[in-house]
This record gives sequence, C-alpha cells and structure tokens, in this order.
Amino acid sequence: RDMNDIFNEDKNPIEINGVVHTLIIILGCILKELNLPFSNIMLIIGFGGICGVIMPYYIFSKLKEGKIIIAIGIFFFNTLSLGLWFKVMKWPLVEFLVNWSLTFSLFGVIPIFFINNYLKKINEEFTAEDRKKNILMGVFYSVLIASFYLIMK
Repeated sequence: RDMNDIFNEDKNPIEINGVVHTLIIILGCILKELNLPFSNIMLIIGFGGICGVIMPYYIFSKLKEGKIIIAIGIFFFNTLSLGLWFKVMKWPLVEFLVNWSLTFSLFGVIPIFFINNYLKKINEEFTAEDRKKNILMGVFYSVLIASFYLIMK
C-alpha cells in the first residue's frame, strides 16, 4: 500500500477503528469494575489498539501536516495512556511511563503549545477564534495533566 493511501481519510477507516477500540475499553472497564471475566482481555485489545495503532497513526498524520508540537503532545499522551494501562494491568514500568510523560508534557509540550499559539500570526487560515479555541483547549489539557502530575507525585 502507498503511504498516501494510509493517510487518505476516504480510504482509511481509522475513525471507526478508534470508536470500536474505545467501546472495547469502556466494556473492559465495566467488566473490571464488576469483577467479571474477560475484562483484562478487553482492556488489552482496546488499549493495545489505541496505543499501538490509533495514536501512532494520529502522530504520523500530524507530522505529515507539519504540526510537530501536536505530534509530540500526542506521543506523550500515548505514553501516559500506556502507563495508566500498565497500572491497571499491574505491569512494570508504570512509574517511568507516567512520570516521564507527565513531566515532559507539563513542563515542555504545553508551554511550547501556548507560546506557539500566541506567536502565530492571525490570518485567513488561523483566525482569532482559532487562537481562542486552542488556548482554551490548552487550559483544559494543562489542568488535566497538572492534576495527574500532582496525583502521581
């Protein structure tokens, strides 16, 4: 397959795969909460698909668009997801994955994201409304990442 076919939204059912894996994760969480069988298998399939297929696809698509900061942010979000998944499964490397991703996200990626949004020139492609939306999303992500950081420390 050609690389352009992989990143062609018309030919690639990545959104459907993402929704299916998300539903599998939710089902795995419900089964885990109720102490029912197959919860771990569901979580392995769901998180494995998200962290091993969906997130890398999204990272490469953002790199292809030239959005390096967003791609790096997604990479660290992926390592955070891996760390939380490993914690639920009681696998090793939890502390490393979670602390590493939270620290680099909170003190590196998020400040660069804010600075990049403030320095970006407003034009037809990037409006003042786009800047407001990005800053607001950055605030929400900052609060989420900072909360995780405080809990893990």
